[in-house]
This record gives sequence, structure tokens and C-alpha cells, in this order.
Amino acid sequence: SLIDHFSAIADSVSLPIILYNVPSRTGRNLEPETISTLAYSKDNIVGVKCASGNIDQITKIIKTTPDDFIVLSGDDSMTYHIMALGGRGVISVASNIIPSKLVEFTDSMLNNEWNKARNMHLELYDLFKVLFLESNPGPVKYAADIMELMNSRMRMPLTPPLEENKKKIREVLEKLNLM
Repeated sequence: SLIDHFSAIADSVSLPIILYNVPSRTGRNLEPETISTLAYSKDNIVGVKCASGNIDQITKIIKTTPDDFIVLSGDDSMTYHIMALGGRGVISVASNIIPSKLVEFTDSMLNNEWNKARNMHLELYDLFKVLFLESNPGPVKYAADIMELMNSRMRMPLTPPLEENKKKIREVLEKLNLM
């Protein structure tokens, strides 16, 4: 079972562990009950990065884990919603190209500036979505390249985004004055 698996890992290390629930990549969903059981039974399982896209599930995780358990968004477009429920931040893809903006965005929520956070979420939403038109890291590497932050050369098995998606990424970056 997943509880046995993660318990064995937790028992073998003294480092803090953050679980990562990304069913689209693993083919397995960490259910809220599993996460809660691990949170209460293993002191070094300190949090979870939630990338399921399921706000009901994330709500249940926040509701059923200890108050000091760290729930992080693993999907930029869900960060506002997760932090509104008590999440503590994001492990972000967009922060690779707009780090200061993401700090400002998360800080606004941590400082209870919800109107500012809402406006920033709506402003950045299209960017959050185009960065996932294809598998990470292709779109964000392409965005970083056209923003002149790095070059987007990739080694196999990674490939650049499709031309139609490059166009969409460029349009969003232009709209946000990021290039």
C-alpha cells in the first residue's frame, strides 16, 4: 500500500518529507485519507504538494491534516484557491520566468490582501495555463528563451512546444509585457 511505501521511506531518513500528489504523471492518486494517516503517523512527513487539480480533495486534505501540516499548490492556476483554504504557498512553474511576481502574489495572500491576490490571479491566469499546454518543461523553457532568460535547447526525450503552442505562449507573454 502507499501508506506502507511512504512509511518505509519516512522511517529510513531523518529529513523532512513533502509528498507530491500528481496523479496525471504517476497514475496513482494519493487520497486525502492516505495523506492524513501519514501526516499523523510520521513526524517527518511535513507536507504535500497538491497537483491533482481536484479542489474538493485538496479541501479535505487541509481539513483532515494537522494544523502545522504544509499544503502547497503544485499547479500555478490553483494557488489562489488552495491558499484561500489555508495552503501555505506554491511550488511553481511560472516562478521560473516571473519569480518576483509569484513572490508578490503569494505574499499578498499570506498578508491577507485578498483583493490584490484575486486581481493578480486573474492577471496571471492565462500565463499559468499556457505554461501547461504541453508537458513541463517545454513551454516554460520556450517562454524563458523568448524572454531572453535562457536558451530553450532541449535534449531528448524533451522536445520544444508545437508551433501553434509557441504562438499562444508568445501572445500571452506579449499581453503581459514580459518580452
